[in-house]
Amino acid sequence: MNDKFTLSQNDYEDAANFLDIELPALQAVAKIESFGSGFTDSHKPTILFEGQVFWKELSKRNLLNKTLSTYKNIDDILYKAQTRKYYKNGDTEWERLNRAKKINEEAAICSTSYGMFQIMGFNYDICLCTSVLEYEVLNFASAKEQLLLFCKYIHTEGLTKYLKDKNWKTFALRYNGPGYAKNKYDVLLEQYYREFKK
Repeated sequence: MNDKFTLSQNDYEDAANFLDIELPALQAVAKIESFGSGFTDSHKPTILFEGQVFWKELSKRNLLNKTLSTYKNIDDILYKAQTRKYYKNGDTEWERLNRAKKINEEAAICSTSYGMFQIMGFNYDICLCTSVLEYEVLNFASAKEQLLLFCKYIHTEGLTKYLKDKNWKTFALRYNGPGYAKNKYDVLLEQYYREFKK
């Protein structure tokens, strides 16, 4: 793959400097949160489209009833309760998103998690983007841009102080919710931090 689609040591160093935290702390979070590659084989951002979020986004725009009465064969892109059964992964996941965009582009992008760190589109403003369309464009740009979006997200949410203080439990709770303990998220963070620190 072209360097544009992978992260270098310099990219991580720049991001750690941006957040004013130790490099190993950022690397530990990235190791756990990273979706693997942030791009598909055809160099589109890795995505997951969430039909239950699309339901909420269309509702917010007063478009849900009109959509349900107008469009046919949309059960795999518009549903009320979360399910994994319609995920296609890789490039084929874009087929679902593109169909949703034909209904409403902004609502569709808001309903999709993007890139290496799989941040939902509706968080575009937390990532300091002026619009959800800009958020999608930046995810296309490079792996480094995806990393910077992630950094802006945790900075805006006030999570960097917990990484600075090595307060793994509070960071895990704030970033991943109460389920973090079951997945030993805080334990893994500390373990990876120590490994990268060596």
